[in-house]
Amino acid sequence: MTEQKAPKGMRLNKDGNPVPERIIDPYKIEQDDFVNALIAKAREQQAQLRAFKELAFGECAAFLELLGEKYSVERGGRKGNVTFTSYDGRRQVIVAMHDNITFGPELQIAKQLIDEYLRGLTEGANDELKVFVNDVFEVDKQGKLNKRRILDLRQYNIDHPLWLEAMAAIADSISIASTKQYIRFREKDEYGKFQNIPLDFAAL
Repeated sequence: MTEQKAPKGMRLNKDGNPVPERIIDPYKIEQDDFVNALIAKAREQQAQLRAFKELAFGECAAFLELLGEKYSVERGGRKGNVTFTSYDGRRQVIVAMHDNITFGPELQIAKQLIDEYLRGLTEGANDELKVFVNDVFEVDKQGKLNKRRILDLRQYNIDHPLWLEAMAAIADSISIASTKQYIRFREKDEYGKFQNIPLDFAAL
């Protein structure tokens, strides 16, 4: 969208109408100037970060291609997570893939099977599991399920037909809506522990 420009000697108000500077409070004009100047610098930094991000991903991809040539392997298909480490072991560049998963209608069937399994348990048996399962299928304020908790159900080693069917239904309900690639940079601190190098403005 093209930003509207004010005529010389005027400033645009919130409605987009030009107002003569001579009738505007001088402090408002100063504030307008410094805000616009900082926003312009922020845009420059954003462009530099975007360019660095593209450069970093490109360098990582190029190095993987180089490794592929060394071992006579042609890279292709879905890229996975990879960590590049400096020779002294103090610095790392980490490229990671994150899948945004969604659940299909099979999840409702899984919930019914789990409920049926829990109803069959004797009084007082595995009460912790009952509480956990009830919490798992609770939605948050936005009406969304906790994906991690649902997936954690599969870690329970329960050898019961209803439970196993439920876990199979959960697996069938999972689909990948989108995949995003991330890159992180980290180095060891004075105690030998890896610390991320924050590129997030709020973390600096």
